[in-house]
Amino acid sequence: IKNTTVEVESMVMFISCAGIIALFYIQFILYKMGKQKNFKEFIKSQQLWNVIKELLVIILGVTLAINFTSAVEERETKEKVIKMLDSIDLEIQTEYDLCKILREDYLAGEIDVDQLALQLTHNTAFSEIILTNDIVVNTMSPNLYVEMSYFIHSINRIHDAIIAGQVPSNMIRSRLNFIELFCESIQKDINIEKLYLQGKISEKELEYQRRNQSFTE
Repeated sequence: IKNTTVEVESMVMFISCAGIIALFYIQFILYKMGKQKNFKEFIKSQQLWNVIKELLVIILGVTLAINFTSAVEERETKEKVIKMLDSIDLEIQTEYDLCKILREDYLAGEIDVDQLALQLTHNTAFSEIILTNDIVVNTMSPNLYVEMSYFIHSINRIHDAIIAGQVPSNMIRSRLNFIELFCESIQKDINIEKLYLQGKISEKELEYQRRNQSFTE
């Protein structure tokens, strides 16, 4: 958001400055043609004050336009990111539900390790794509981005290890339980991030709540 806004502001300010200089020059030429006077007399004339008032109006208009455009662009970008976070949240919920069912079935003896491995699937494909989106990278708070990247890497690593038979049977329960806890933690962080993007909490409160929700393996 910030990079795009700066580019827009720079372009508009450049055009405005060029327009202001052109207006000032045109007014002087018109004054000179009409009065046959020099620049020094133009500076002392009433027409100069008229030019200054016109320039102030232009500057005010440009400033308001930049602020309005930036505000609209920022709001639309945040709305897009919130929708993407909703999609990620759905995938995480699917991952949570699957791990919980498999863990309970495994503990109840209804499935063995091989059957569990067959049913264990990756559920974060869309989330991985979203995290490569420039809008998300530039808008999402850095801490959440790092945590989500770590989350995806961790659960994929656990999935691959279980499917490959590299996790001892006595560790299956704790690995699946870890995924469940991590899912719950990151879903809370996503909800906090959405509140921040919606303007319901400040950046300071966002960081405070995130510190209280931090989760590591």
